[in-house]
This record gives sequence, C-alpha cells and structure tokens, in this order.
Amino acid sequence: MPSAVRESALQLFRRAARTVVVVDLVESVRLIDEDEVETIVRWQGFVRDHVERLLVEHGGRLVKSLGDGLLLEFEAAGAALRCALAMHRVLAQDNHARPPQRWMCLRIGAHVADVIVDERDIYGSGVNIAARIAGLGSAGDTIVSADVRDQVIDGLDVDVEDLGQCYLKHIDRPVHAYKVGGTREVLFGRSDAIQEKALHITIAVIPFTGRLFDPTHAAIGELIADTVIVRLSRHTGIRVISRLSTTSLRDRTAAVAEARARLGATYALTGAFSVVADKVMATCELIDARSSEVVWSDRIAVGVSDLVDPDSQLAQRLIEGVMSGIERFEVKRARTQPLPTLESFALQIGAVTLMHRSARSDFERVRELLDHLIERHPRLPTPRAWLAKWHILRVTRGIASDLKEEARAALVHTKRALDSDPDCALALAMEGFVHCHMHRDLTAASERYDRALEADPNEPMAWLFKSMLHAFRGEGPIAIEAAENAIALSPLDPLRYYYDSLAASAAFSAGQYQRAAELAAGSLRLNRTHLSTWRVLLMAQALGGKGAEAQATARELLRLDPGFSVSKFLERSPAAAFDIGQVCASAFRSAGIPE
Repeated sequence: MPSAVRESALQLFRRAARTVVVVDLVESVRLIDEDEVETIVRWQGFVRDHVERLLVEHGGRLVKSLGDGLLLEFEAAGAALRCALAMHRVLAQDNHARPPQRWMCLRIGAHVADVIVDERDIYGSGVNIAARIAGLGSAGDTIVSADVRDQVIDGLDVDVEDLGQCYLKHIDRPVHAYKVGGTREVLFGRSDAIQEKALHITIAVIPFTGRLFDPTHAAIGELIADTVIVRLSRHTGIRVISRLSTTSLRDRTAAVAEARARLGATYALTGAFSVVADKVMATCELIDARSSEVVWSDRIAVGVSDLVDPDSQLAQRLIEGVMSGIERFEVKRARTQPLPTLESFALQIGAVTLMHRSARSDFERVRELLDHLIERHPRLPTPRAWLAKWHILRVTRGIASDLKEEARAALVHTKRALDSDPDCALALAMEGFVHCHMHRDLTAASERYDRALEADPNEPMAWLFKSMLHAFRGEGPIAIEAAENAIALSPLDPLRYYYDSLAASAAFSAGQYQRAAELAAGSLRLNRTHLSTWRVLLMAQALGGKGAEAQATARELLRLDPGFSVSKFLERSPAAAFDIGQVCASAFRSAGIPE
C-alpha cells in the first residue's frame, strides 16, 4: 500500500488502549453434538440474560459473537477480570442442577494492547494474543498476559498464579502468562478437596491470657492452646488453625472478629487464667465467630502439673466442652434455620446427629438436610453415604414397612457415592451395613468392610460396623478390638455416644456385662434417645445380675419405644441367626419385655 494511502487510512481509524477479552465455550463441539438445541438455547440465554447485564455493570462492550465464544473490550483491566469471574459464577449456578457431562464451562483470555477501534469491531495483534492466551486455560480458567497482571493487585483484586513464559501458536516470541481468580473454586464448587472443606468446621484456639501479669506465667496460655490444638487436630471433621496464626490475636479486643475475617474461623476458643499457689484457674468461652454468640463456657481448676500431663484434665474438659457445644449449636441451627442459609458443615452435623435421635420430627428433618447437602455438593460421596444409612434406620426404627424398597434405595445412594469415588471407605462401610442389617448377608457385609479398610485403614465407621458384625456372630474379643480401633481413630467424634453404644454391644458379646453397662450408661449421658443403647444396657444389666435395674431400664425403653417386643428384636436383628440372638432374647424376657 502506498504510504500516502496508508496515512490517509490511519487517520480514519481510532487507536486506543483496551483490555481485550476472548471468551471460549469449552467442548462446544461435544455439547452441540449431544444436544444441539439445548446447547444453543442455553448459550444464547447466557449471553442475552447475563453477559449483556455484566458488561453494563463493568463498563465493557460486546464487540462480536464468535459462535461458541465472545470478543469483549474494556477500558480497565480490573473491571474486565471482575466481569470474567462473574461470568464463571453465573454458569456455575446454571451447572449446579445439571449432570457434569452437560456443564457449560468457559475459558477466558485477556490482554492489554493498543488496538484499532470502530463501532463494530476492534483490530490488531492484541486480539490474536488474547485468543491464543485463552487457549492456554482449562475449564473454569482465566488466563491473562503480564500487561493485565500488572494492573491488578494479587490477593485483593484476584489471586494470581504465574505460568511463566508460554509459546503461543503463530506468535514468534513467548508471552508471560498468569492464571487469575480462583475460578475453579467458583466454577465447580467443585473440586472434591474444596467441597470436602465445606463440610469441615474451622476453629481458632486463641492463646489464653493471664489475669495477673507475671512473667513466669507468660507461657501458660500458649501451652493451653497448644494442647487443645493437638487434640482437636485428631478429629477429621475439624480444621484447626495453627497457633502461629492465632497468637497474633492474643489480647486483642476484636480477636474473634479478626479470627473470622482474617483466618476464616467458624468458632473461636478464648479464655483467661490465673495461677494461685499450685492451682491454675481458667475461664473459657467457645464463641460462634459468625454471630459472636457464646456457645459454651466453663470455669476449670486444675493443678499446675496438669498442664504438662499427657492426660491433662484441663485439656480434656476443654475438648469435651468444645465438641458438645458445637454439636448442640449446629443441631439447633439445623432444626430451626432455613436450609439455604445453613453452611454445608451445619447441614452434615445436623443430619448425622439428628439421624440417631428418637423424635420422629428430627428423623424426618434429616432427609431434608441431606437432600439439600447433596444438591449443593452433587459430586461428594459422603452425604449420599449418610443418606443410605437414613434409609437403613427407617427399617430398624420400624418406620418403613417395605424392607426391600428401603434396602434398594440405600444401595442406590451407596452406588452413586462409589461412582463418584470408588475408594470412599464410608460409602463401602454403609453398603456393608445394608447387607448386614437389611439383607442379613454377613458374608457380603464383611467383604464391604474389608474393602473399606483396604481403601482407608483409618475409617472409623468401617471399624465400628465391623465390630458389630463380630458381635452379632458372638465373636466378642474380635468385636472389642475392632470397636477400640474405631474409638482410637476418632476419639473426639461428635457421635461419640454412637461409638460407645456399639462398643457396649461388643463388650456384651464378649460376656463383659459390667463393662457393657458402663459404656452404655456413658453413651446415654451424651444422648438419652438412642434406642439401641437402652437395649444393650438392659441386656447387660439383666445378665450381669442386676435384675431390678434391668426392669427399670425396660420400662424406660418401652416408654421411648412402645411397640418394642422380643419378637420384633428377633425379626430385625442379624444376631437372631446366631446363638447370641437367643441370649439377647432371654435377657429381654427376664426384664419384662413382652414377647
């Protein structure tokens, strides 16, 4: 082109610095091949109902549609990235109710460049670079050039991951690229690790403060916090923030609020202490960091030597108070608050705890909680495993009349869980529970429990259910060993009453009636509504030579479960096929349970 003509043409163009954004629909060819009409309708609706609105909100312009993508321009890089993340979120919400193979996912590329702008289009090499950068990403990724990255603040505007120098197709020189925004968390909800975190409570244990200044006591508050952190960390359902992070909040008036804002804490354990002679006097509070409500408090006195004792009574009291306080508080919320406002961990704690309560209304609420949890996290196996157990309990509690239908429903959920994770030990354990308690197939149950423990030797429920299997067979010593393994693996479990209840059954099968009664009584102190615990307590008392106590327990059992009888026990219990079943029946008869 002659130079005069070239100069004349350039005068007609308007150059401007723009953030060029290319949006690409991932696997569009597959989506269209599988369902052309649905894919096109959803894509058009996404652009019409959401993209156009988001562009107005963020000062962007839709330059043109690329068929299965979009070309956008923005004056500011920060606005461009906020719009990109918002588009990911919109599609995530739409994907939520659909099977994974029908998810629509974006990958987005952004680059700042001088481009030629007119009313209908933008031109220049910067457009090509943005398109090539988008191709570096996977589903849910936003990839940007160094020019974009330099205009945003890491950790404030976006999260940034350096991808280094990347070679792009038809671009001679490498381009320094970055992945920004944590869009995988937004898009999928959705990686399994992120979903699992949503089921965990986070606790900040803030070092206790001394009431009286004494330099020799300065380390006591740190020691108390360390001990509690170590013990809480043994529980797989709780994330405990490091003391290196919580120490900075010590003695701050807004410590709980800062633990929530800076550390993401759900709860904060705070306290103060004084040392008088050889005694430590500690007051403590467990506070819900979301509402600043005191969930549990106590005043505890121990000897100074207790602080360094491996079996510290102060630490044990604190742990018991924290765990029981959290369970009571979250169960109360699960009973009373609307489901959409509940965190995922509240849904799970509430469901698992209420599942073992005697009130029919509590039990029915469990189904609502688990259904909502599954809807929120469709790819997680754990909620489905618990829903399988809910169906099992419908039979063992005498609520459902069709055993086969409940067994089928339970196995559907364990299958769905194992489809998501073939090595989910909890789902395998629940599947074994179905075979044991509903199909009376102890061989199949044993095979599932062994598979569960092969997948995860540290799954306490698998050990606990395996203990019951041996108890049903009358294999007492093996049952006790399995129960002890379960308790050792989850010594602070919110369902500790359930562990103690099944451990009582193991001790009963071994003929250790006094030990069985003690475990059952301890379990009932934590949950007085668990019917099977009352049954094992009655049997242990009856066969342990405490007939009057057994009769009193029988009256309480019949008050809680008026329809219970010896024949119903033999009808429902897998133990009925073994000698120990007749031993149990004899104990019930001797205490006055009707035939």
